[in-house]
Amino acid sequence: IGKTLRETQRFKRYADDNVVNPCLPAPVVSKGSYCITGLEHDQSGYPVECADERAHQVLRRQLKLSMIEKEHAHLIEYDIDTTIKSSVDFSITAWGADCMAVKEAVAKLRNKGFLIAAMYSQIVFPVCHDALNKLVEHSYLLFLPETNASGQYARLIRMETGISPISLTFADGEPMNPDRCAAEIETLIVKRHRNDE
Repeated sequence: IGKTLRETQRFKRYADDNVVNPCLPAPVVSKGSYCITGLEHDQSGYPVECADERAHQVLRRQLKLSMIEKEHAHLIEYDIDTTIKSSVDFSITAWGADCMAVKEAVAKLRNKGFLIAAMYSQIVFPVCHDALNKLVEHSYLLFLPETNASGQYARLIRMETGISPISLTFADGEPMNPDRCAAEIETLIVKRHRNDE
């Protein structure tokens, strides 16, 4: 008797009105326990085995995934010269640790006169559809240098978006070399221009 409603309710870390950023309880203030399991759970975090709750949790996860690109736009960097009135020669994208080397390669290629639209992402999955579509508006010829033998990110982009990047794989165990990256792109561009003539 005499307790407020706030004191008697269980803490709801996974409340439906807070899908994106589940909150954490504050000791003493929230009057609730902090429960985490690897199982399906109710809004308070306690395990449940109900099919309806499972379906509800799957929907919440899908909603979170669909909002990642918008919620974390600061993890996507564009390098597109807006003063260029004509189309660019090609687009390029990279992710993670490869971004710095690719930025250097882009600078080298621009010094040689190439017009380039670039986008660098720290988000690999879910694939950033909006950012990639914005990039290929400038040129559908998209290069994707990456330091692995299988071209994983290029294949993921192809599978998720239908955009077909030209995969440049560097798998010699060393960090990506900007000079080598720039040289390989330049060789491919020159070869392409010869084939177009």
